[in-house]
Amino acid sequence: MREWDPAKAANEQIESMVDALNEVLAADLPGDPRWQITGMREYLTEMMPGERRVCWVAHGEPGADSGQMLGHASLQVLGDIGVVEVLTHPSARRKGLGRSLLTTAARRAYEDGVASVGVEAIGGTPAVKFWESLGFRCPYVEMRSILELAAIQRPRLKALAAARPRRAPVGDDPRGCA
Repeated sequence: MREWDPAKAANEQIESMVDALNEVLAADLPGDPRWQITGMREYLTEMMPGERRVCWVAHGEPGADSGQMLGHASLQVLGDIGVVEVLTHPSARRKGLGRSLLTTAARRAYEDGVASVGVEAIGGTPAVKFWESLGFRCPYVEMRSILELAAIQRPRLKALAAARPRRAPVGDDPRGCA
């Protein structure tokens, strides 16, 4: 395992990341759309103002820059709050890799003065039990929806857009606000 900068990574490394992510999706969420290499580098490197992200990768061959990516972790930090993301290829699960990636990210969070870290886990996937086994608890549940753009009925969408209420001009707010 090593720290990894996706901004400087070779295209082959980004491809390996996408391949690993799609293997996870195929195993855990077979109905979800697959990630494409287009946009992955930006997803991993572009942050909101004041945020930063640190990434780590684990490959099948120790120290290899090429080869199959078996795991990835990232720590996204905003102030004293961190969000950890861990991805473990299905072939590498239950061998300690995910725990090792989390330990590395948590150590960095602690060293950087982060007060707490959170994670996101999709219900019904192995991630839920993984995070719970490490002491994480679920304070709330988020709903996630996917819209298949290819399935949109264009005439219906145009009719819905045309029927939506228009905003009143400034000064004509029906609530009496200017």
